[in-house]
Amino acid sequence: MVRMCAAEGSTSERLRGSRAASGETHLGPVRVALMGDLVVPSMPLSIDTGPDISSLYDFAVCNLEGSCMSRTPLNKLVKLHNSPEDLHSMLRALRVRYANLANNHSMDFGEQGICELMAVLSGADVRHFGAGATRAEAEKPLAVSVGRLRIGFLGFSWRPIESRRATASEGGVALIPSMSVLTRLVAELRQHCDHVIVSFHWGYEYERYPLPAHRKLAHSVIDAGASVVVGHHPHVYQGIEAYGRGLIYYSLGNCYMRWPVKREADVGLVPVVALDSREILESAILYAVRDRVCDSFALADRLSLEPTVETLSEPLNLSDKAYERFFRAHRTRRRGLPTFTGSCWDVGRYVWLDVRSCLVRWAVRAGFWSRSSD
Repeated sequence: MVRMCAAEGSTSERLRGSRAASGETHLGPVRVALMGDLVVPSMPLSIDTGPDISSLYDFAVCNLEGSCMSRTPLNKLVKLHNSPEDLHSMLRALRVRYANLANNHSMDFGEQGICELMAVLSGADVRHFGAGATRAEAEKPLAVSVGRLRIGFLGFSWRPIESRRATASEGGVALIPSMSVLTRLVAELRQHCDHVIVSFHWGYEYERYPLPAHRKLAHSVIDAGASVVVGHHPHVYQGIEAYGRGLIYYSLGNCYMRWPVKREADVGLVPVVALDSREILESAILYAVRDRVCDSFALADRLSLEPTVETLSEPLNLSDKAYERFFRAHRTRRRGLPTFTGSCWDVGRYVWLDVRSCLVRWAVRAGFWSRSSD
């Protein structure tokens, strides 16, 4: 049974208790902070993580978007980049130890850009997963030992969001495979690890609810042996579901990112899960807050949210059919974006999204459509 703390309230008190029990040698629970989209083209003027907040977790895992600058940008509408020096400083400030690179911006500046990014990560003692010089390397799981625990990480990106897939001879990211392949990969990794954490870069930007197909996918991954499923890409936070013996965070929103123009992207969730050798002991929520006026960033343990995480989580308890109806009625993004349901009809929906992407790129270049309106 997973014990979840309320999304607003006693985060500090609960997690400090588990930290005191474990200490720095990790003889007790290991507290992992899960962070969403992170891009650092330059450092914010101020960063407030504070000793009280940073002591609530042992290390962090983030979704690191963009690469480092190079002279070989891909032909994309939006290109995200990181400053090597500032990224290094931010990773140290947030105590990020592992980074998912399976997303739609890791290859924005080609193979040279992601190689430079990997070099920066290595210099910051941050290990990565979800991308590599070949497909085999990109899809290879990362298994690490933390005290007496063995934790495995897998990272995948959704093809329709312009993710560049690694091939046998070219670098890129790992794309979400078929359900049978995905569950096999999770089950195999679980045989060698106490816990498996799977990251998915998926969904539509600014959507408050996960696609029905992705909800089914997350359930199957937990059934296959994963303890935690972490979603990102929408740039806004979504609901949380306790399913089976695991937790599903459908979208964390942004950790720190300057590109999205909508202010609702300025607050993201930073869940902290306490793990022992058998189960998730408890979970709580911190908040990543960007103040664009003061150009500051902070981690907070209390915040009044609208909409609340509880409100967004309620529909996730519905049956598959009922949730599909709910999503169609309450979805935010409707302009030519199909509802993926996990059925055979999704094949046609993928074809339409490919066509739509070509039309959007043409319209933007012709000056008929701004990227921010998509």
